[in-house]
Amino acid sequence: MQRPWLLLLAALALGLARPAAAEDQRLPLRFTLAADQAEYDLTTGRALARGHALLSFRDAELRADSIEADTVTGQLQAYGGITLTQADRILQAEAAEYNLQTRRGVMLQATAAAGPARFTGQRLEVTPTRMSIDQATFTTCDRPRPDYLLKARRIVYYPDQRVTARHASLYLYGHRVLSLPSLSRSLRRGDRVAPGISPHSGWSRRDGAFLGLIYGFAPGGAQVAASADVRYTQHRGPRGLALLNYLPGWAVVSLAGSYREDLAESPSTYALEPLPPRIRRVLVDRAPELSVQVRRGSLLPWLKGEFWAAVGAYRERPSGASGRRSSLAADVETDPWHLSPSLSLSAGAGWRQALYAAGLDQRVLAPRVGARVLAGKGFGLGLTYQHRTASGRTPFSFDEVEISRELSGNLMLVPHPGWRTQFVTRYDTGRHALPDAGITVTRVLHCLEYSLGWRKSGGQIRLGVDLAGEGGELLRNPSRLQGSGL
Repeated sequence: MQRPWLLLLAALALGLARPAAAEDQRLPLRFTLAADQAEYDLTTGRALARGHALLSFRDAELRADSIEADTVTGQLQAYGGITLTQADRILQAEAAEYNLQTRRGVMLQATAAAGPARFTGQRLEVTPTRMSIDQATFTTCDRPRPDYLLKARRIVYYPDQRVTARHASLYLYGHRVLSLPSLSRSLRRGDRVAPGISPHSGWSRRDGAFLGLIYGFAPGGAQVAASADVRYTQHRGPRGLALLNYLPGWAVVSLAGSYREDLAESPSTYALEPLPPRIRRVLVDRAPELSVQVRRGSLLPWLKGEFWAAVGAYRERPSGASGRRSSLAADVETDPWHLSPSLSLSAGAGWRQALYAAGLDQRVLAPRVGARVLAGKGFGLGLTYQHRTASGRTPFSFDEVEISRELSGNLMLVPHPGWRTQFVTRYDTGRHALPDAGITVTRVLHCLEYSLGWRKSGGQIRLGVDLAGEGGELLRNPSRLQGSGL
């Protein structure tokens, strides 16, 4: 039976820790240590606990067969049946060294759980901002046999940001399907800066049959991410977009290059500014483009905004227009006005100023109002009316305003936790026409989700597979679907 044989907290409070030398003025740590057997050296300030050892310090709790602790430096050594609990992280190992002051340590033969993420590895190194695991596995699936598993020579996990892997292999249902030199997956809902792996295929009138892959990886560090969106098509050959992002926290700095990028089919990757999905056929080559996006933040207690700046060289098909282009853009939006628990209103506006090498310029202003309706856990509706006005001239079709007065609708239905249906429409109130609409049906099977979508513009049918978990965010905030396309 475990006994609180040694209580160092009381000892330190009574001043029984070793006296500090003239050159060492550090104060002893205040923690408790309990075990079946314990020893404490008043001269060195070191404690040794054996048998059901338990150490508690601030928000951390360490259990092991034996623990040796330095009460001044905070350095710990633990052996046998180790469990370290701190905030939402649980780490288990056979041997460990850890410092309570710096919150840095090393564990051998370790397993870890941090939020939804689960890891195993031969060697785990932990710091306040990341975990590094050698000869590791990673998954967010809590099934005894995970639906998907990532094995890698080294995995680095940045809590609430992303997970990166070197020399990685992806397993689906126990079978290896892909091996890559590097891989990165964002853990932020809706964040496509580092999208991981997202294969898709389908058919459209413009492309014919196509097969595509979105691949995200991390060249190095927590602030650098890269992604590639490539597609091979039956009618238009290879197409793709590559992004290198620097992420200082308050902004996204991107260097982009693309070949035959179709802005109608992948508008979310056109991260320059808040352009709506294109309807007409426009292919763009960016060669290259440098952009800075200041992340959405509070301008006033009730107003949020984000900003863009970009400069690059572009070539457009089929018009053949080409040249340099620079732009500034902004988008602001009020916090929701809640009229009832299920109904809220908001207002916002987008602005863009573009300059071209030919001496032309263009300005676009687009105020909007929106409404959101939530009914229970299975129904979400977002409606937005936007009026766009343009002045000046542009040589590029992708900068033209296709719909001046637009009413867009986004409907999300979740009839069952395993099914999700999304409807998107764009109605031209000036011409009384429906130029674009779409539907996506998603089946969630445990930890993976499979989707089948159709979009009117381009006649596209699309199949995709991704990790489960982002659908709930779309239901809670269906206005996020505005302008996202399918």
